[in-house]
Amino acid sequence: NKPFVIHANGTDVKVLGTSFNVRAYDKNVRVNVESGKVQFTAKKQKTTLTKGEEAAFEAEKDTIIKQLTYNKNAIAYKTKTYI
Repeated sequence: NKPFVIHANGTDVKVLGTSFNVRAYDKNVRVNVESGKVQFTAKKQKTTLTKGEEAAFEAEKDTIIKQLTYNKNAIAYKTKTYI
């Protein structure tokens, strides 16, 4: 009944039961999904990400780009392992 939503630089990441990483140090935003599912929204665009997927909002192009490749280094701060 109470969704968990992260607002980052004009984008929204809605948690749908998952573990994930959001990187929003500048106008661009990147989301990596470790498990489960999240909904990533920017203005009129929306995509759903599942385990092993990532997407990036490119502010200059005003678009979300979804990738099926998961960057394991995105969570290196947590795992202490760089690949």
